[in-house]
Amino acid sequence: MLNIVRKGDTAALREWIKNAPAIRGGTLAAEQLRQMKNTFIVSTTLISRAAIRGGMDIDDALSLSDAYIQKCELLFNVDQITNLQYHMILNYTEQVEKLQNGKSPSKLVTDVRNIFAITYPNQQT
Repeated sequence: MLNIVRKGDTAALREWIKNAPAIRGGTLAAEQLRQMKNTFIVSTTLISRAAIRGGMDIDDALSLSDAYIQKCELLFNVDQITNLQYHMILNYTEQVEKLQNGKSPSKLVTDVRNIFAITYPNQQT
């Protein structure tokens, strides 16, 4: 998955998600909600680094990572965290794809989209 993000290949990401293998991660916490949040934090860290390797600006990638982690900490439902994780991975992949295709929007537009995506993860931008 990290290579897909690094390449900015949203089509491959969508296909991978359809056939994603069941992965059982290590135990990071005794309680399920804390386990999900910790796993989200690890995933966000790895995905943001893959996006940086794919050409995303370091400050933008890390700021977005911080925003997603803060949003995750406000959630109290495993399904909401899973949904946020999907949108986080897709968001990073789309941003790398736009950069690699030379279709990157201005910093202001990117910031507004990121805030919207984090605040309203089920909405289209």
